[in-house]
Amino acid sequence: SGATTQTVAGWQYTEGSQLNVITSHTDVVTLTIGGNDTGFVEYVTACLDPATGGCEEGTTSYDVIMAKINNELPSKLATLFATMQTYLGGSITSKVYIVGYPHVVEATNQACVLYNGQIPLLTVLEQQAAVQVVDALNEKAMDSIGALNDSRFIFVLATDASSPFTGHGMCTTDPAVNSYFYSYIPSNPVYT
Repeated sequence: SGATTQTVAGWQYTEGSQLNVITSHTDVVTLTIGGNDTGFVEYVTACLDPATGGCEEGTTSYDVIMAKINNELPSKLATLFATMQTYLGGSITSKVYIVGYPHVVEATNQACVLYNGQIPLLTVLEQQAAVQVVDALNEKAMDSIGALNDSRFIFVLATDASSPFTGHGMCTTDPAVNSYFYSYIPSNPVYT
């Protein structure tokens, strides 16, 4: 958790490259990548902390993450995937599953609130923007895999109707993310 395309291939904390364990004898690799390269944590924080100005389309947080997704992420993914190809060598049986991001927030037609409507969490426009960000992340990963023209690399979409996450967004009655705590100090939210 917390890895970027660079730290997967290099060092993170006290761990060496995660790619060093990949060889031509590797059967399966699974990876979700891209969010940390684009500031996804900062974007989510902007969505959840009212003091930040929100995260809907047109806000600074939205514009920054979309610029990183569109302008920086494709080359980072291409470099990482090419490096993984090198580690896999000539193996024809290895599979690399790049698992996309789910819609942790699903766009609805009403604001998302907590504590029986006492605390507004996400506006309808913020929900729509969050879906757009996840879709853009997934699209760039799919495009990067397509550009490889390597059948060993397979994208797994986590946002389609068959996904176990579908219907379990943050603001639904049965959320997959169910450990959200918001402090009452607007300038210092606490999330768990």
